[in-house]
Amino acid sequence: MEIRTVGRDFLGDIHSILAESLPHDRFSAALLHEKLFDNPRPDTDLYHTFGAFDRNRLTGFMQSVRRGDRAWLGLFAVDPAFRRRGVASALFERVQETWPGATDVEVLALPGNYFAPGLDPRYTAALGFLERRGFERFKDCVNMTVDLTGPFVTRLTTDDFTVRRATAEDAPRLDEFFTRHFGEDWRFEVQRAQRALPVGLHVALSGERVVAFAAHSSQNREWGFFGPMGTAPEAEGHGLGRVLLHRCLADLYAAGHGRAVIPWVGPISFYARHCGARVDRVFWRYRRAAGVRLEGDRLLEGGETAVLTVAGRWTGATPCPVDRAIQRHVARGVHRVVIDGSRLEAIGDAAPGQATAWGGRLREAGGFLCFVRVPPPLHTAMELAGVLTTAVIRETLADAQTL
Repeated sequence: MEIRTVGRDFLGDIHSILAESLPHDRFSAALLHEKLFDNPRPDTDLYHTFGAFDRNRLTGFMQSVRRGDRAWLGLFAVDPAFRRRGVASALFERVQETWPGATDVEVLALPGNYFAPGLDPRYTAALGFLERRGFERFKDCVNMTVDLTGPFVTRLTTDDFTVRRATAEDAPRLDEFFTRHFGEDWRFEVQRAQRALPVGLHVALSGERVVAFAAHSSQNREWGFFGPMGTAPEAEGHGLGRVLLHRCLADLYAAGHGRAVIPWVGPISFYARHCGARVDRVFWRYRRAAGVRLEGDRLLEGGETAVLTVAGRWTGATPCPVDRAIQRHVARGVHRVVIDGSRLEAIGDAAPGQATAWGGRLREAGGFLCFVRVPPPLHTAMELAGVLTTAVIRETLADAQTL
C-alpha cells in the first residue's frame, strides 16, 4: 500500500468512492471539488488530501485541514472492495502528521466550507472508526429542509428599517456589524455569498447601520444552501428575520431550486414557524483533544505480550482527559502510572475516585508516563494512544502487529 497526496486529477475516482460510501447523500463532482481542492482561505488554511493506492489503483482517500492551532478531519472513504484491510488506518496515520501542535481536531465541520456539520450516525462504521481513535461525541446538530412553494414575504410592515440586497459599498458596515455581533467566520461566509449572482446577501439597516442579515449560496450551491443569518439584539422583535429569510428563499426558488437546505440549525422553531421547514438530517459532532506533546515511546517485547511506553506533556487549552482515560483503561492494560517521578501501581480495577485523583495530580504536574501491556488484539494500546496522544504511535503499533 502506498499513501501519497492526491489532486484534482483523481477527482473522478474520489467521487466514485465517496458516492458509493455515502448512500444518504447526493452530490456532484463539482461540489466535491469545492470541498477538497477549492481552499477559500489560502492565507490561513492548509488543505491536504491523501490517497491510498494498491498497484496504482486508488482505494481510499482522507482529507485534513489545518488553521493555526485548530485542525479538522475532513471527508474520507474507502473503496468497498478494499475495506477491512487497514486502508483507513494507514490514511489516518498520514493525516495525523499534519496536526502537530493542534489543540483539538474536529470532524467535518470546517467553518465556511463544510460538506456536513458532523457525521450522520447512519454511517455506523465511520462512528466506530473515529471512536477507536479517541474522538468523542460532544454535540448533536440538525439540518432542516423547506419546500420552496411560496408565497414569500419580502417586505416589512414598518418604515423603521430598510431591507435590501447588499452591495459592495456595504463592506465597512458589514465589517463593523460582524465585529460586534457574529465574528470572523460568519463574515467570511457572507463574503462568499456576495460572490453569487445575484448577490446572495440581504441586509436590514437602521439608518446607515446594519442590524440584521441573511445569506444563501455561500457554498454547496447545488443543494440550495441557506445561511447564515442573524439579528443584532437591539433589532429583535420587529420581524426582520422572517423577511430576510423569505427574501433568500425567493432567490433560491428563482434560481430553480425546489427546496432549500438550512444547515447547522440553531432556532428550529423559528424556521418551522416562518417557512414550514422540517428537520431532515441529524449529525453527531466529534472531536478529539489533541493537546498532548509526545515526548517518547518504545515497545518492549516480552513473552506473549509487549509493553508500550507512552510519555508526553499536556499542552492543550481544554481540560486534560487523562483522568477519563485512566478510568477507562486501567483495568484493561495500564499497570503503572508515573507522575513527577512518583510511581503508582495500578494493577487490576481502579475506583473512579482514584482515577480522578490521578488525573488531577497529572494536570498539576503537566506530564505523564504510562506503561501499557499490549495483548495480541492490540485494541487496548490503540485506544489508549488515541485518547492520550496527538498521533497514533505508528512505528510502535507497526512493530507490535508483528508480535
